[in-house]
Amino acid sequence: MRRSASRGCPAALDTRARARAPPLRALAASGGPPPANCRSARTSSRGPSTLRFPPHPTDPKRTLRRSPRSRGELAVCCPTGASSVDQPLSPPSRSLEPFLDLLRCPRTQEPLRLEGERLLTEGGAEIPLDPAGIPLFARELLREESRRQQEHYDRVASLYLEHQDPPHVREYLDFVDGLLLAEVRRPVRTLVELCCGRGDALALPGLNYGRGVGVDVSTAMLSAGVQALRDRRALLVQGDATSLPLRDEACDAVVVLGGIHHVPDRAALFREVARVLEPGGRFYWREPVDDFLPWRALRALIYRLSPNLDHATEEPLRRERTEAELARAGLRLDSWRTCGFLAWAGLLNAEVLVVNRFFRYLPGMRTVARAGIRFDEALLGQAWLRSRGLQVVGVAEKPAL
Repeated sequence: MRRSASRGCPAALDTRARARAPPLRALAASGGPPPANCRSARTSSRGPSTLRFPPHPTDPKRTLRRSPRSRGELAVCCPTGASSVDQPLSPPSRSLEPFLDLLRCPRTQEPLRLEGERLLTEGGAEIPLDPAGIPLFARELLREESRRQQEHYDRVASLYLEHQDPPHVREYLDFVDGLLLAEVRRPVRTLVELCCGRGDALALPGLNYGRGVGVDVSTAMLSAGVQALRDRRALLVQGDATSLPLRDEACDAVVVLGGIHHVPDRAALFREVARVLEPGGRFYWREPVDDFLPWRALRALIYRLSPNLDHATEEPLRRERTEAELARAGLRLDSWRTCGFLAWAGLLNAEVLVVNRFFRYLPGMRTVARAGIRFDEALLGQAWLRSRGLQVVGVAEKPAL
């Protein structure tokens, strides 16, 4: 199969080599409202020092539970109601059409168009689609570091997703994600999630948006999100976070959950965030941070002990460096709130170590996690520990013109 030679995207296939694409399954989501039995989770709007827990799992009126659509996905649902899992998937053209105005060839910035079930650049080169209907913008465009990350997460995707499932892990992640949701203080028209994996931010029950696009280098991770995002107006695409397949000023919000530290060229990532954000748009993230020397040493040890982590390409954030890189990209840091301390280290970091995976089988671990959150928050409430957490929830803004 020959690459297109003229005006073509490097990820595209020559249309003469493929006169017509084979039948394809649907993309991540075709849009529309969520099922009638599902409601958005609400988080407190009180100050950042206040604990914000999702609704208790045993609440008879509102239940935070795993959706049958995907292991690890959370849905806020009434106790009764039918699932939409068995609804037929829509054709790729129907799923792609609402997002065409946002998409571009990542190298040439050519607009895209649909011809039947094929996605083409203006020059006539075809963007390949995987069997799940996910556009593959980064097949040949990836940098070496990004390719290594792609291979790593394609290899460990199922294990990585499994680590998000234990109740104590979900409990703490729900708390931290609640802190992030509290920072989203205005409606979001178009949301872009970078390093999205299966689209965890796009699937957050309390995060409402008009349209959403998730970008990740790993097709294995993206495929895991196809069913999870069925009820959201969202599209998943394969792409490199440092060379996004999106037009300038495509969105008013960008979010990253645990992905920035996987990108070696952080300056390029932040430049792309600034490019695709409209003036006044906001950039939200939840990331590991190691401004505290003891945590830096612990994390270095864990990364070398676990075969599921790639210590050569992963680097947690540090405030001073991050603020400077954001400023150079044209973004202003608005908020930097650390969380997670001893309980996070013992309960969540342990999940990546084979010897400690038995935690998921112990009864009462969700209660243990709640107690751990309160303990960590009490410690981080001390003035000398306030910025010493293991995770940071941050917000930056692209100044309005």
